[in-house]
Amino acid sequence: MAAPIQSSSRRIVPPFFSRDHQAGLASLLSQTYNKPVTLNLIKLQRPHGEADLLAQHVVQRLKDRKNSPRRVIRDAAWKANLPTQTAITAQRQELIQRRATIKPPTLETLKIGNDAQKTGFMGVRDVLKDLALPQVSSVAVEAAGRLSQRITANRAQGKVARRGLTAKGEEHIIRGAEKANQTEGMRAGKRRIGAYGIRVNLGHS
Repeated sequence: MAAPIQSSSRRIVPPFFSRDHQAGLASLLSQTYNKPVTLNLIKLQRPHGEADLLAQHVVQRLKDRKNSPRRVIRDAAWKANLPTQTAITAQRQELIQRRATIKPPTLETLKIGNDAQKTGFMGVRDVLKDLALPQVSSVAVEAAGRLSQRITANRAQGKVARRGLTAKGEEHIIRGAEKANQTEGMRAGKRRIGAYGIRVNLGHS
């Protein structure tokens, strides 16, 4: 009996970020909506900087039945590039030293621009820079719903993965009951066996 012929051909993935591929897609969208369409696509390398982007990324990966839900949730939390406690401590000390050398703003010295190095007073950009959240220090990803691969006797499952520092930095603004140093994103997806939900919580230090 002859051995089966093995095909060496692989699935060809089109270069989605090439100009030729985007031109065809833009032309199709322009004909569909009867409006000029310009595509500006950016390859997302690290979705962990925004909670909504990370939640959507997890939803897209869970739609593929080949991906294990446990592995998808684990990778979403453990592949994040998070700083260490030593790096966060050094960053806070640098921020404290910079604040000590800059005088607080007054109505006469408040300026539009970053002239703190010249005048010694704090400008608007310096204030906004201090209020900005420097970086993500913790990631928590939760998934609940129809995540199993079985169709018969299906049960709802829950997967949780956490990583990072539990202590967050100081808060500047309180938005109701939500803290300013934490952002949350929620998305819903659907598979062949049912629907599921994703909740992502990012902590900033």
